[in-house]
Amino acid sequence: MFTRRLFFLFLFLLALFVPVTVRLYLLAAAPAEEYAAAAQRQQRMELTLSRRGGLITDCHGVPLNYAEGFFAALVQPAALTDPRHTAMLLANACSLTTARIEQAIGEGEPFGLVLSRPVEAAGVTLTPCLSRRVTPPAVHLLGTMGGDGQTPLSGVELGCQELLQQLGGRLYSAFQKTAGGNLLAGGSQLVDEGYREPSGLMLTLDASLQEILEEATTSLPAGAAVLLRMDGTIAASVSRPAYAGDAVGELLDSTGGELLNRALLPYNIGSVFKLLVAAQTLERGADTPVYHCAGGLEVDGLWMSCHYEAGHGALTLEQALAKSCNVYFIRLLLEQGAEGYEATLELARRLGYDSGERLCAGVQEAAGTLPKEAVSRRLLANTAIGQGALLATPLDLARTVAVFAGDGTLTAAPLVAGVLRDGERLGALTGPPAVQRIVSVETAAALRRMMVDTCLTGTGTSAVPANGSAGGKTASAETGWVRDGQPVVHGSFAGFFPAEQPRYVLVVLCEDGRSGSLSAAPVFREVAERVLAWEEEA
Repeated sequence: MFTRRLFFLFLFLLALFVPVTVRLYLLAAAPAEEYAAAAQRQQRMELTLSRRGGLITDCHGVPLNYAEGFFAALVQPAALTDPRHTAMLLANACSLTTARIEQAIGEGEPFGLVLSRPVEAAGVTLTPCLSRRVTPPAVHLLGTMGGDGQTPLSGVELGCQELLQQLGGRLYSAFQKTAGGNLLAGGSQLVDEGYREPSGLMLTLDASLQEILEEATTSLPAGAAVLLRMDGTIAASVSRPAYAGDAVGELLDSTGGELLNRALLPYNIGSVFKLLVAAQTLERGADTPVYHCAGGLEVDGLWMSCHYEAGHGALTLEQALAKSCNVYFIRLLLEQGAEGYEATLELARRLGYDSGERLCAGVQEAAGTLPKEAVSRRLLANTAIGQGALLATPLDLARTVAVFAGDGTLTAAPLVAGVLRDGERLGALTGPPAVQRIVSVETAAALRRMMVDTCLTGTGTSAVPANGSAGGKTASAETGWVRDGQPVVHGSFAGFFPAEQPRYVLVVLCEDGRSGSLSAAPVFREVAERVLAWEEEA
């Protein structure tokens, strides 16, 4: 019995001994470099100097959500020769007070700061870095961050949050410590962990064009402007009134609509819709008679006036569009009846007026509206001049002009041009943009000539840039609202420039602007002049 107990005890001790032996063998066989690396990790301290999320850049790779020209400062208290003076210099270049920096210096441990300008002082090492913009360009598209600088509140920042978090980077200083935890002499090593190689989202926006559009529209109390390239991509977009990124909480209950992106909201269209009436007429090969305008006409007991109350006299279709004659287009659609009406609405549907587009995650265009009531003479009259239930966004109108200024096709180009990863541009988030033929090449060319005539001899003369040429269409859209006893009429201008070889499409909308030729066309002219001058300098 005793022998049997000794045998089981031996087996138990053997079971304990074998794993220990194997572990000792594996440790003895491990490379010396592995031990050195493990020891080094245990004696290493990392101090983050600057951290960024994924970049949102313009089409040239210029960061939009981060600003360049800042400096990450590594401050090593032990190396400071004049701590008080250094604290004052640092405080003047960052948001901290001198007292707070002196406190950090007194603690004796290295620390980091982000400075708005360089500081020269012993014990302070600088490296260029980025700083998060509180209010980025195109703020209504990009969106803003919360007060913690980490929580996206709207726009591309919110919709693409997960992807942007994966594409961040940081700059940090690595220090070596003694076994007792003290810093070793000999300084630190700056480590770039994916910080300087841009990673994030590249948009179709152009930072320079966005700046031009924002500066030229500061006088608009309320409204929007959208600048497209001829391929349908958005080069710049503005909504007014604008807002500061750090004031979002204060504006949640505001009645001014500062947080609304008006470029993507539907508005009463007005006379820009005459382009569609003219286009479907030419597409179907329908008659384009000469009509006489006497300043207005009666439609089922309702007097519908022309903006030129003295009357335009006899007009062709081309002359009527240039002069924006209401009487001509009302008579044209009344004569065409239901066939012309349905053809016009079908054209509006193909242009996307009643189906808002998702530009990217977090950015959604609202859907406009098209009439749904039974066809009547009053409905035909209102539709002919873009009044009544017709609503479309400024982006819709810009894409309409791009169709007629181009070859008659519509390209629904996304806002995101591609993904940046470690400095390399990868494919877009979606497939290639769909191209849809809206009208024939011949119809587009005819509409383009009419819009050029509008700027040469019609209602759009105030939109022509001094250093170039343009084509377009004015609009004064009745809203049915009344403010201070006066009807609210939105003024807009939708056009392209240069006239000979269009490169840009621009829509300017002024809420309560009364007249497109007076309120919107001059803004169009200023933007066009500045864009053309910028191209010359580039």
